Amino acid sequence: MSQEVRHRCIVGRDKLISVIKQCFHRAVIKYSNMLPGSTCHRRERCSKHAVQVVSGLSLWGVDDGAMTIFEGIKHQFDERGRPLVCNECHDEFSIRISAFQEEIWSMLPILFGFDSWDVLQDLDV
Repeated sequence: MSQEVRHRCIVGRDKLISVIKQCFHRAVIKYSNMLPGSTCHRRERCSKHAVQVVSGLSLWGVDDGAMTIFEGIKHQFDERGRPLVCNECHDEFSIRISAFQEEIWSMLPILFGFDSWDVLQDLDV
């Protein structure tokens, strides 16, 4: 591995971690806009548990060698086994988190010093 490639990897990894943290921070700050969702039927319960649900996300995980950003968009349950938020809120929250994931994905080439995904695809021989 050349010195330039090694440098891009180290700097890119640093930038990636920073962007993930920024997006996570935005998600936590905007939780009140995310939960309860617009179709919620249990607004009081979903509002009460919004911070806990957002805080339950992990910044990333690795599954079968593939990195997942904001892993863990699963139903969380209280001590009696009831979901913390209703299905509608869970689904809407998942959609919004997917938007954060797509935002980060689109930024990856730039974070690692490339102009676009097209440039990376051209390098793939």
